[in-house]
Amino acid sequence: LFGVLYWFLVLRAPEPEIVIETPTPTPVATPVVTLGDLFDAPELTMSVDATDPAGAFSTSIGGITVDGGKFRKIILNTTQKDAISWTSLMAIPRQVLDSLSGESVVLAYGQKEAFNSKGQLNPTAPVGTKAVIVAEVRDAPSALQGVSAWEPTLTEAFRQLFGLNLVPQTDPGFLDNTYQGSAIRFRNFPNPDKSIDIGVVSATNGKSYLVIAGSRESMFAAVDVLKATSSPGL
Repeated sequence: LFGVLYWFLVLRAPEPEIVIETPTPTPVATPVVTLGDLFDAPELTMSVDATDPAGAFSTSIGGITVDGGKFRKIILNTTQKDAISWTSLMAIPRQVLDSLSGESVVLAYGQKEAFNSKGQLNPTAPVGTKAVIVAEVRDAPSALQGVSAWEPTLTEAFRQLFGLNLVPQTDPGFLDNTYQGSAIRFRNFPNPDKSIDIGVVSATNGKSYLVIAGSRESMFAAVDVLKATSSPGL
């Protein structure tokens, strides 16, 4: 009996301790959604004359065919095949330029909404083409201040680029609008199918973008894409 107790209390090896390790999950980086991802539309190249970029752009965009309600991305270069940015197409105040950061895209949009000379909708009008510019901004409040300071010369800056007819208007200034929670400033020439619509839009990827469009419909369509409520493709 003494021997059995001695073995049990002294000589017997303890049961090995089993340790169960919980694997540490490997962090997976969240992919960054870019402006190119949001506007995943067919591309085309447009060559513009460096001596008259706005006039060349306006002429060229009128010849682009886009399905109604859809976008195409425009790659800009000079007639010498040098890549250029949309900022080369017009005079832009320093405050606006300083607010820009990261990506930008120039778009052609298939315009469905058209008005006749009496300001009435023309449901039989063919699909037109409108220009839209979308540019990332580093700081939304600063960009909004820049846009506000740009307003006095904004019409002249985009008159040729957007092919606007500066007919006499009752209210020649910019007015307020809101779409999808985004504040928009606009001026019609004289109806919403020929306009300057401009605003800073918060997108679903957490970034903010300056959007400048040549019509109300194209502005709303660009906001829809940034808010991920529609597809941009042709």
